[in-house]
Amino acid sequence: NFEQSAPLYRELIRLQPESTRIAFYQSKVVDLVSRSAVGDKKPTINETKRLVELYQAVKAKSGSFSGDAAQKAKTDIEEAEVLAESTVRRLGQEWNREAKKVRSKPTYEAAKVMYSDYLSLFPASKFAYEMRFQLGDLYYKLEQFDDAAKAYEATVLADPKGKFLVEAPNDNILALEEHLKDLNLPKPKVADDKPIEIHVQRKRLVDACDRYAKFVPEEKAEKLIAVMYKAAKTFYDHNQLEEATKRFDEIVARNPAAEEAEYSANLIIDTHNLKQDWNRLYETSSRYLKNDVLIKDRPKLHEQLLSSGEYAKFKLVEILDNDLKKQGASLAPVAKAYEEFQAEFPKSKNADKALYNASVAWDSVGERERAAGLRKKL
Repeated sequence: NFEQSAPLYRELIRLQPESTRIAFYQSKVVDLVSRSAVGDKKPTINETKRLVELYQAVKAKSGSFSGDAAQKAKTDIEEAEVLAESTVRRLGQEWNREAKKVRSKPTYEAAKVMYSDYLSLFPASKFAYEMRFQLGDLYYKLEQFDDAAKAYEATVLADPKGKFLVEAPNDNILALEEHLKDLNLPKPKVADDKPIEIHVQRKRLVDACDRYAKFVPEEKAEKLIAVMYKAAKTFYDHNQLEEATKRFDEIVARNPAAEEAEYSANLIIDTHNLKQDWNRLYETSSRYLKNDVLIKDRPKLHEQLLSSGEYAKFKLVEILDNDLKKQGASLAPVAKAYEEFQAEFPKSKNADKALYNASVAWDSVGERERAAGLRKKL
């Protein structure tokens, strides 16, 4: 009889508080109480908490034994572990299934307690990986998103190639997004074009995105580009433009046809323009214009890249012109640069100006005939 047997084991614990068998006795109590108090889960939860205390106390004390006493303690702990592990795992998973069936929040809470106690007792068991992931699901169901995220993250780190190699990284991101909604953090305010430190909770989301990109096999990573963009945009929103640009460029390289690749390309161009980094603006615009997949059926992007590359190139030639004039150096390189600009961008509004400036520069170095040829062309 379950109800009559449990008190006998409690009495053994009371009479032999120093025995290394008490964890085994308490495992019996948990099993018996769970089978007798089917409707009420609270007694089982209370007895399981007692099991955690006794099991941990016996393990801690076992290190002080030697000889036969040490061997007996080892045997007793192993016997307790077998029963306790199977009992607590069984209860947690049974209650989890029950909660899903009846959609009962109290049952989800009860299952969560059993999972937590299991992982306190057996963090390295062969079932810990699956139990930790399922605990994450329980936290998520209970809208305890911070704890859910921590459980999913622990699952990923415990075995990046495990059974839940796709679900755990993905659910880690989803839980953190919900957690951030709950926190309702203020939007970052950029001032003086200085980088802003990313809030530690937002940084957790970036790290989760990076884990998804790192561990989920590409053939199974359906959300890869969206996840990469989410992380890159976080750096962009905090004015950490160097890191953001690097990540946006990787998105374009990996999947230029993706919607996020177009967004990324535009943001990179805007960033280089904002920083007046004319070399990188020209290089990036030219490179992206050669990417047929990126610009296909995207006329606005195509036009933006053309105008940005043209503007950057002309600024670079003007800077060269001014620098060489200040140095009193030969303007031959300037003349060549203006000619190259006109050849690359013949329809530019600055094309005629480039030819004229080139002719003036050739004149200044004694190349009268070449200058006259350009004026005639003009």
